[in-house]
Amino acid sequence: HLPECRPVPVSGGGSVWVRLPDDVSAGDLARRAEQLDVLIEPGDVFFVSQTPPGNFIRLGYQAIPSQLIEPGIALLADALHSLRPPQ
Repeated sequence: HLPECRPVPVSGGGSVWVRLPDDVSAGDLARRAEQLDVLIEPGDVFFVSQTPPGNFIRLGYQAIPSQLIEPGIALLADALHSLRPPQ
């Protein structure tokens, strides 16, 4: 659903980091996704740099029933695609 995004390798835990395309704001995506009842975390608060990148998100999955993950990712893709001009 999100071929333009890249997972960031991590080991362990109950979440996955995702790098969005450079022109997508994680904050804007979080607000749009919330309108579709999908909650994501913009990643900027986890960076220690003075100017953190604005195109990373953290997706928690540990408490999500497995049958809801794929439909949620599809909705997240809809949210992301609504933020970008047609290519």
